[in-house]
Amino acid sequence: MACACKRSPTGRCIGWHNLSEEEYQIKLAEWHKNKTKEEKEKSQLKEVLDYAMNDDIDILSKLKIVMTGHTKGLGQFLYNEWQTIYDVAGFSRSTGYDIRSPASRKEIVGECADADVFVNLVHNYYHQSDLFLEVHKLWQGQSKLIINVGSKAANDPEFGKENYQLLEYKTQKKNLLVLQDNLTKSFELPQVRLHEIEEINFQADLHTLNTIIKTYERQIFKK
Repeated sequence: MACACKRSPTGRCIGWHNLSEEEYQIKLAEWHKNKTKEEKEKSQLKEVLDYAMNDDIDILSKLKIVMTGHTKGLGQFLYNEWQTIYDVAGFSRSTGYDIRSPASRKEIVGECADADVFVNLVHNYYHQSDLFLEVHKLWQGQSKLIINVGSKAANDPEFGKENYQLLEYKTQKKNLLVLQDNLTKSFELPQVRLHEIEEINFQADLHTLNTIIKTYERQIFKK
């Protein structure tokens, strides 16, 4: 039935005619918010299907991603976005997994056994490097992908001057780069990529990481 009061954004009556102006504006804002979310999800699905069909990808195959730090900040943002496309397993201290603990790292590495991509996001002293090395050993010689999330601070000569805590952080991140360089020079597989995070620009990080993952996906799912 057509909307006689002209309030319905769809043009069909949805029962808004008795709402006060304030209630109407709230309902309208909620409708637009939900519509935007729905359109975004449809757009993401279309993008995946389009690129799969255009590049002759087997869309029945679905990447499994294991990642650390999925419950806050950038990690939470990435986890929520990727869940609509991939099979994602997240590990964080808030869910009982602390990468300082050898037992926790062993469980994370175990989850990687049948995964395709490992996103090594969490920094905690030198244990980000420990976890990287352990997953690399598990995947040695396999067509898998490890993405190390680093920091531009590692190569910034001005970062951390006269600050022990920042210099310690810088050194730990530099250690990750040195380890990555040594491993990639010694082993062809697994593939290893570095992503240096943007400053509070999650969309930019998502775009870069998606590009890395989709490039890898084309390689392994090409018919």
